[in-house]
Parts: sequence; structure tokens; C-alpha cells
Amino acid sequence: MESDANGLLAECGLPARPAGRLWLLQPPQGFVSLDATLSRLVKSAKDAGLDILANPALVQHVQRDLDGLFPSGS
Repeated sequence: MESDANGLLAECGLPARPAGRLWLLQPPQGFVSLDATLSRLVKSAKDAGLDILANPALVQHVQRDLDGLFPSGS
């Protein structure tokens, strides 16, 4: 399963998931939850006419959105 996930990540231009890590995430400023953040990212992608499936175009779009939500230096 991990190998399949890492293969899909590679197809999308992303690095493999680091083994044995636990990620603790918090939403960016202005969002009450990670779910609200993800909902915003999905809406943005749909508004741009993108399929919500793992693919390089979706990854690039979401990365641009995330860069705006998490400005460097934050």
C-alpha cells in the first residue's frame, strides 16, 4: 500500500512520504479547521475546471493556493 501511494505521488511530481513520521497539522490563519482548508482547496480546483483526482495539474494548482495561504516566513 505504501509503495502504491509513493508511486502515485511520484507520478504527480511529489516526493515519497517519509516513513515512520506522524504529521501534526493546523489550519492556516483565517480557517477554523483543516476540513475548512481542504474544502477551500477543492472548491478552488473545481472552479478552475480541474478534476479532483491525483494528477500533476491538480498538485500544481493546490501548491499555488497553499503558497498563498502559508506565505513564506510564517
